[in-house]
Amino acid sequence: MISASEINSTPATKLNQQQTAVRLTCEVVLVLILALTLINLSSNIFSGRGDWLIVPVIFVALALVPTRLRKVKLTETGLNFKHLKSALLLPLVVSLIIFPVTVVGLLILRHFNLAAPLIPQVPSELWLSWIFYQVMYIAVAEEIFFRGYCQSTIYQILVSLNFKNPPRQAYLPIIFSAGIFALAHVALANNLLAIVTFFPGIILGWLFLRTKSVIAPIIFHALANIFYAGVTHWLV
Repeated sequence: MISASEINSTPATKLNQQQTAVRLTCEVVLVLILALTLINLSSNIFSGRGDWLIVPVIFVALALVPTRLRKVKLTETGLNFKHLKSALLLPLVVSLIIFPVTVVGLLILRHFNLAAPLIPQVPSELWLSWIFYQVMYIAVAEEIFFRGYCQSTIYQILVSLNFKNPPRQAYLPIIFSAGIFALAHVALANNLLAIVTFFPGIILGWLFLRTKSVIAPIIFHALANIFYAGVTHWLV
């Protein structure tokens, strides 16, 4: 009898795996380009009058539509409640570790008279609405797109390539999705300093990997945005 390993190593199987990897890679690239293009168009057309809602809709739609077209279950992209307890607690623990380090870093920048990067503009009279927007729109939409779609699809690409190294198969998608996350922020903000979002992208990707749910990165993303806005306002 032919073993499973021998079947997986046949030329036809390898060719199919490579084709799947190429197809998924092209899909991610095209979806990302389409997302950035549509967001830029909506910003130019609506000029702040409606893009606050359109941008999250674009991210969510471009994450879910390709996933459903490939007949992938949404639960496999982290839209599930299987590990709810850890998904709720882990981002809080991570916040207790990361946020003090962030404060120290910002204090060092201030000591050397350097400005903090990407200081959020929070309307003083609409701060509650801003917080609601960060939680319900920005954090939710971006995590569904960058972790639920991008990171999950990159993982499937590595699986298709038959990676034999489990740590690489687990952590390379985190690095690549964090890179996509950072480059998207650079493009949308038109600010090279936005590349620093690569580092929170790593944390968000790890939370997604650890909990198998987008809930954890959504919570940390929202808390991080709110915390950073508050502490930079305090320091300035």
